Amino acid sequence: MLPPGPDDDADVPFAPPSDVAKGMRIGLWGASASGKTTFVNALAHVANNTTDYGRWRVMGMDDGERTFLTEGKQRLINEGGFPEATISGSELRFGFAGQRLDGTETHFVLHVQDRPGGDFHDRSADMEQVATQLAQCHGFVLLFDPLRERRDSNSADYLFGMLEHITTLLAKSGETKLYLPFEVAVCVTKWDDPGVFMPARAAGWGTQDRPDGAPRVKDHDAKAYFTWACRYFGADVGQRVDRIIEKYFDPARTCYFVSSSVGFRRYDGERFDARKFANVQGNRISQINPINVIEPFLELERRLRRRR
Repeated sequence: MLPPGPDDDADVPFAPPSDVAKGMRIGLWGASASGKTTFVNALAHVANNTTDYGRWRVMGMDDGERTFLTEGKQRLINEGGFPEATISGSELRFGFAGQRLDGTETHFVLHVQDRPGGDFHDRSADMEQVATQLAQCHGFVLLFDPLRERRDSNSADYLFGMLEHITTLLAKSGETKLYLPFEVAVCVTKWDDPGVFMPARAAGWGTQDRPDGAPRVKDHDAKAYFTWACRYFGADVGQRVDRIIEKYFDPARTCYFVSSSVGFRRYDGERFDARKFANVQGNRISQINPINVIEPFLELERRLRRRR
């Protein structure tokens, strides 16, 4: 049985993660235009269409969220288009139910702060609500978009401000420790984008040790790649983001992934070709080959279940 739905705990006062009622809650979090909507739809596609990680099913917790997944699949998978930009603020919730390859059955609820970009620079009461919703999660998947770091110098301020909100909420509830009490997966996104992949490749990042030849950054190199991406794409601001994450989150409870919602284009649909790997032409997606979109959630679920 899945944990409570979106309205079941609407009137419950704030409680720190250790006190939140049954079920694991994992939040998907990222600043404006970091690709959360596309990431969720790619995640649902992978979870519902592969058995590489066991058997999983993703479902909307109400009619609106079911419609979100249905329409997202239509645009992303069937039409090769990106989901439309968010125009109204909301928190979306999706239930994940599955059986891992080892036979372990599990479930968790994914919480997505699906708000317009401008909201994340707003100091309004709405942002207090976002902080409260995030603080009641047990773990986060935090999206870091390297290309966005070149466009927006406010990302570090946003991250710092939101973590300070969460810290204050937890302090009021008696939770005062060196690090915030969350499991965290940092995803460096857009690995497929030529604007990211080409400089990363020139800097020596990535290996092609898989049968299809698709480049990847090995898990044990992902943290170093994140630090490099912060410095290369974000300069001083990016390095601040790196330092903020290390300040607020326990390194032993923080993992890193290099991800892409759409992945690389594959020659004849099968193999990576370094001469023709760009998967997006204009606003159209040639193929859907997501990279590390389900793995961060399964790793957080494994860590949270182990702690329990």
